[in-house]
Amino acid sequence: MTKEELFAPIRERYSELKQALQGTDIQKIRELTLEVHAMVHPAEVFGTDEKTIADYVLDYMLSGNQNALVPREDYDVDLHYAGTRTVPLCWQFWHTYRIED
Repeated sequence: MTKEELFAPIRERYSELKQALQGTDIQKIRELTLEVHAMVHPAEVFGTDEKTIADYVLDYMLSGNQNALVPREDYDVDLHYAGTRTVPLCWQFWHTYRIED
């Protein structure tokens, strides 16, 4: 699976959510929000067998790549890595999924 194939479903669903947010159908907004949320967290959390983006990243990290350097688009907002365009994959994963971010 390519990166584009992996991200296509979430981009499509997120686009639907952005459209729904312009309307007043709260049930549709709630459903799409939960779907998008589920797509970026491990499948086990949501009781499904279909791998999510998080599952692919976790598999890659756990196969010995946790310290691989990855690009960071908003590198200038972090104090510890300020000025650095790359961070360890495990650091990026943590900051992607913690609630404050």
